[in-house]
Amino acid sequence: KPDDFGIHPALLDAALHTLMGIRQEPEGSAEKPVFLPFEWTGVELHASGATELRIRIDLDEAGTNARIRVADPAGQPVAQVRGLAIREATAEQIRAGESVEHLYRVEFRTPRVTQETAADGIWVLGDKAEAFEILEADHVADVDALLAHLDDGRQAPARLAVDATAATAPADGETARATQELTASALGTIQRLLGEPRLEATELIWITRSAVGADNDVRDLAHSPLWGLLRSARNENAERVIRLIDLGTANTDDAALPGAVALTGEPEIAIRDGEILAARLVRTTNEDLAEPGRRQPVAEPLDPDGSVLITGGTGELGRAVAGHLVRTHGVRHLVLTSRRGLEAPGAVELVEELTAAGAASVQVLACDVSRREDVATALATADARHPWTGVFHLAGVLDDGLLKTQDAERLNRVLAPKAGGALHLHELTKDLGLAAFVLFSSAAGVLGGAGQSNYAAANAFLDVLAARRRADGLPGVSLSWGLWQQAGIGLTAGLGQAELARMRRRGIGALREKQGLAALDAALTQPYPHLVPVKLELASLQRESDNGGEVPVLLRNLLRPPRKRAGGSGGTPSGLRERLLTLPEDERSVHLARLVQQEAATVLGASGADGIGAHQVLKELGMDSLMAVELRRRLSAESGVSLPSTLAFDYPTPTAIAALLLDKLAIGSGSPAGGGRGVTRAQIDSLVELLRSATPAQLDEPGLTVGLLALRDGLARTVAAADEQPEPEAELDTGSTDDLLQFLDRKLGVSE
Repeated sequence: KPDDFGIHPALLDAALHTLMGIRQEPEGSAEKPVFLPFEWTGVELHASGATELRIRIDLDEAGTNARIRVADPAGQPVAQVRGLAIREATAEQIRAGESVEHLYRVEFRTPRVTQETAADGIWVLGDKAEAFEILEADHVADVDALLAHLDDGRQAPARLAVDATAATAPADGETARATQELTASALGTIQRLLGEPRLEATELIWITRSAVGADNDVRDLAHSPLWGLLRSARNENAERVIRLIDLGTANTDDAALPGAVALTGEPEIAIRDGEILAARLVRTTNEDLAEPGRRQPVAEPLDPDGSVLITGGTGELGRAVAGHLVRTHGVRHLVLTSRRGLEAPGAVELVEELTAAGAASVQVLACDVSRREDVATALATADARHPWTGVFHLAGVLDDGLLKTQDAERLNRVLAPKAGGALHLHELTKDLGLAAFVLFSSAAGVLGGAGQSNYAAANAFLDVLAARRRADGLPGVSLSWGLWQQAGIGLTAGLGQAELARMRRRGIGALREKQGLAALDAALTQPYPHLVPVKLELASLQRESDNGGEVPVLLRNLLRPPRKRAGGSGGTPSGLRERLLTLPEDERSVHLARLVQQEAATVLGASGADGIGAHQVLKELGMDSLMAVELRRRLSAESGVSLPSTLAFDYPTPTAIAALLLDKLAIGSGSPAGGGRGVTRAQIDSLVELLRSATPAQLDEPGLTVGLLALRDGLARTVAAADEQPEPEAELDTGSTDDLLQFLDRKLGVSE
């Protein structure tokens, strides 16, 4: 309503249009620029209700700042603006601004809340005995030495810092090999550390130096994949504390290391000029387009007469990008590469489509970008009349699997085309005067894709390579794409419907092709070497946070603090425990089984808990390893107890998992008395459920017969020992061997 404003917005906007008339532009300008209000200072309102205005604008000599005085037709003052900063925006920037809402970036900033714990009880693992002496830590050379100390009876450390700093940079031409070897070594180390039960309570901290783009001083490319690798490891092992600290090169950085180690709740830290900075995902705004003092884009517009190389150019994403460059950016000469070249499905039709859209020449080459000689051959094909103006690196392969199933071969299969290919392109084009060097990365490297540790590692390398290029004065931007609605693009690559639903539950939506290509245009105008184009469902993340769920620390800056919940209202570990305590003892297992059914239905994408039977084997319903990781994470968050990584397979049904939860919560009957490992009812029930679900063919697999016979002998010994106990403490510990075997028969449904 007009009465709601001192000056109606439409009237004020019309007044500001006079700025266009007093700006003097050079004669012969091909494109008339647009000038936008950028920053207002000293705004005063003297009167309201005006329906007509007289405007006086005083512009400084540079034409970037104005003073505005507003009066009514009688000359009486209405308002004044003592300072209005004006910024020029091109038509391209205006178009790009439409998609800025989907552009984020990782920024290292001073954490708002700092909580420290004592930095004692720390060991340093690495081959440099003198590393990090400031921590006053015990030193072990490798994992074998660490385990030997534990075998000798030493208590596991509260924290284990792994030295991943490079003594020297790889020699020229050796970066690709060094990257593969160092990442494979880190993979083996994290696998062994996570697999050692005696280290379950130990906080694992990897320390790198200049291996992450917290500033322009990026030196250690070879260790950069560790950040992606370990982000994935953290997501697959939510019950473990896995942290990353990157030191800078300033003399004061090492001195700040003890404080960074002691800082709790911050999984990703960079130390620069002695200051401890924490990683946060922040929005990229229109203000970043031309704000004074910010780094400005190195990339120039693509030369229409130049050639553009697109690796992975015949894939679905490559087709979309190639067509967009021709139609929107006026690119006329394209070289597309793929492993199969023109034999790739749809390649011939793609050439025809691009030619019809306006391309003057389109070459499709067979090229393995992991081979430097193949990349050099592809680059040699450019016509001298159309020199290279841009490189878009989209090529890559997937080999997904949980961290514990990965090995050096699978890791290198993914690293070679993605990271190795990017490195070859960087080294072979750095002297060609490119206008754009664009790396298509994945949000898996930033967010830590569960089940994609090798892919996350490769893409983290791309993000740091772009920062390295910018530091060297070269064009470069890495785009860590989230989900696209089209299959096979960005994080969508290789994911089924259940995995896509899991991503959306965690707050990651899908970009339409139009939105994705607009985000690409916006990214090319930004001053940052690394951007994250992703559609975040912040409302979903906020609900998760308000309900007591875990939201990645990296994303918390985008949310408001969670609302306080009334005590015992559910959705928290204490709420679950209180609900159970109000129930009769014989109903607690049923309540927990229903909870497991609900969470399993969510993970499996079922319509509701009624579709999941209490005694159904979850694996038979389609639950795979990645889903099992999420189920464990959700149940751990709900119950507040640590659950085994093999939860859904050792306890295959909702009933078996419910029994385990009841034992862990220690509020029901059947919990083992006394210390030691003991055998719980949950474990017996789990074994019964597992045997009940097995088919004769499955039990006939090699090696299982021996195990079943060992189980039979173990039961006989256990019951024989139980017969000698005068006062048995639990139902399963009473009676003779025949009694126990009859009990198992009843459980298995084979009693007469």
